[in-house]
Amino acid sequence: MGNNENKPAFGQDDQQIDTRNTPVWPINLTPTDTQQHQNRLGMLEKMRTYWIEGFLDQSLHKAVLLELKMEYKPDALAYPGTMLVQQSDQPGTPVPAGTTIATVFDQCSGQLLILGSPGSGKTTMLLELARTLIRRAEDQDALPIPVVFHLASWVQQRYQFDTWLMEELNSLYDVPKAVAQTWLNANEILPLLDGLNEVPADQREACIAAINDYTAQQAQGGMPVVVCSRLADYDVLTRKLQLQGAVLLPPLTDQQMDAAIQQLGNRAEPVASVLRTLRESAQQHADTAAEELARTPLLLHVATLAYQGDDTSQRPSPEAPPAAQQHQLFQAYVDRMCEQSDENTPYTPQQTQHWLRWLAGRLHQNHQIMFQLERMQPWWLHRSSQRGLYVLGSAIVAGAGALLLGPLFSLLLALVIIAGLAGLLQLVLPLGGMVDGQMGFVLVLEWASG
Repeated sequence: MGNNENKPAFGQDDQQIDTRNTPVWPINLTPTDTQQHQNRLGMLEKMRTYWIEGFLDQSLHKAVLLELKMEYKPDALAYPGTMLVQQSDQPGTPVPAGTTIATVFDQCSGQLLILGSPGSGKTTMLLELARTLIRRAEDQDALPIPVVFHLASWVQQRYQFDTWLMEELNSLYDVPKAVAQTWLNANEILPLLDGLNEVPADQREACIAAINDYTAQQAQGGMPVVVCSRLADYDVLTRKLQLQGAVLLPPLTDQQMDAAIQQLGNRAEPVASVLRTLRESAQQHADTAAEELARTPLLLHVATLAYQGDDTSQRPSPEAPPAAQQHQLFQAYVDRMCEQSDENTPYTPQQTQHWLRWLAGRLHQNHQIMFQLERMQPWWLHRSSQRGLYVLGSAIVAGAGALLLGPLFSLLLALVIIAGLAGLLQLVLPLGGMVDGQMGFVLVLEWASG
């Protein structure tokens, strides 16, 4: 590969980041250690590929451009008086317009809690922060590696928090446990913790205690960490996080929604009408939660993608209660996405929706947020033929290497296993060389009828 042998497979971002005022947390990276350096670059590449290019850049929030507002929320912390952000003396104080989440992160010495209602953009905000932190870490070896974790799985084992991080690095990102432990011991991992509210209610305070203990023990209490949670679920807890700063993502204002909808041009009317119907119904039924949901980026983006023409057949009925209207909206979105799928797909829209509901139910029952084939358990499946396919699929993944196959293959193979379809799987891996700076491989699925 010539001069490219020391570069990440997917390349580094060419944008120059001003890191002169970037906080630096001490880590024990030896620049002359080639293997350690390659491990670091590989992990940064994986974070960019999985979460930025593979998730954030493909997500719903790209439907319209929207600048989310933030408010300081110091009363959400165990010791609000320790907040370093002087502007945040009072809850509800707006973060100045144009301030990025990375700037707030810096102001809080890298210890930040992000709160909001369902669909308010917490995960999007977390990943926008991850984008900046990845760029910084690529530019400076002295900075820790930002890694996204989902707290829902913490409940399964109730490990010490650093042990849980090590297990997640290994199972989610295929990092050898020895490498993961070395990184954690040297404070080379910056945990970005999503979904505190996904931890069962009776164990959330124990999870908060574990996070507090971890941050207190690392780097003399200055270990950077970011946590996301739904506001309502966090507010009822007695124990609070011992971090340096907290922000709230409030509901969208009328001005924000109008500005976003106007970007749609001649498609603006149906989207505006649907969202207005949702808000008016919520007000008529005195449903505060439904009204707040109708003012979230999630519903704005879903409506934008679901209603792209003059067809009014699937618009929420004005007479329906809020819950029924929300169901109608999401069903219209799902139907629209199914219309855009390959016409040669072997699955009908009904089959696809059935198995996605089934998979979502199994993930919820097992405290999982992100589907991975290797975390699928045989007892999820009802028939012996499905369990046999599971064993075969697991062997294929183990033999070929999860790092090469990646999440795309895992998801496709899982659909084969779940649906129990008879067919022929042809896998061609990897073709070699680079395609636009990315590793190329071809995945071919051919299904026999019957």
